[in-house]
Amino acid sequence: APQAPASPPLVSQLSTGSLVLSWFGPNYDGGSAILGYVVEVKPEAPGQAGDWSVVANRCMSTSLRVRSGLEPQGRYRFRVRAYNSSGASEPSEESEMVTIETLGGKEEEPTYVTVIVDTEHKVSDHYDVRKKLGMGKFGQVFLLYHKQTGEVHAGKFYRIRTTKERAAARREMDIMNCLQHPQLVHYYYNYCTGDI
Repeated sequence: APQAPASPPLVSQLSTGSLVLSWFGPNYDGGSAILGYVVEVKPEAPGQAGDWSVVANRCMSTSLRVRSGLEPQGRYRFRVRAYNSSGASEPSEESEMVTIETLGGKEEEPTYVTVIVDTEHKVSDHYDVRKKLGMGKFGQVFLLYHKQTGEVHAGKFYRIRTTKERAAARREMDIMNCLQHPQLVHYYYNYCTGDI
């Protein structure tokens, strides 16, 4: 079986009846390709611990919009398991506890901006950089907390050493600026401390 997903699910786009969960896959797949994820939820009522139940048992990506079963003012935690042909992993770490908004709350439409490279600031000017969430061939991803708004984001950090890497970075930025959909990752900022 694979290892547990490498990060707890992060919650975003919280509204009266839905939210989006995002997480990183396992660092090791157990020798067989990951087929999907099982997403679990546990209600957190005052004075009593709820049981874990399955929200989705065949999620094929590392994000999920949860649209049902969430009560206004309900408190919940989430966790994720990866599975392959050998079986399911142990659960990920639990998410932070989230409180669903009341029915009087208004579901906000996401706003999209075209991101340009900020060469005058560093990430640390605007964000507290917290723990590492994962790493890949081209960079590392860290948990970020915006210093003014408290928003939680994931930030990808990588070093550019060659002209080819610079072109690939520009191409990735162009693609991210085109991904403007509620169920896709949102591109917020881009910082560069060198020439790009």
